[in-house]
Amino acid sequence: MAHPERTLVGMNLCGGPPRQSINLGEILEIIAIGGEDYFLVDSRHWTFGSRRLIPTWAVVAIDLVDEECRTALPLDIIRRSPDFDPFRLSDPRYHRILRNVFGESD
Repeated sequence: MAHPERTLVGMNLCGGPPRQSINLGEILEIIAIGGEDYFLVDSRHWTFGSRRLIPTWAVVAIDLVDEECRTALPLDIIRRSPDFDPFRLSDPRYHRILRNVFGESD
């Protein structure tokens, strides 16, 4: 990624087709889980009261002027991701679930 992930905290994460972009929510922080870095996204307005983890490698474009970044992940994959659970961050089963949903980074 061209910009350090920390500079993206506070920006909005968008997804979906470019002309029908959906604001998925604000990036709240970066969380390392099982050797992967994830953005914690406040997606409550989009996923009805939950927060989601999105792998940092999934960001494909950054707009510093509009303060938003874009993910190429299909929206159905993001919907299938588990709700963020801070009590499971050290649980290997939680890591496996995230890897199964998103795959591994290259």
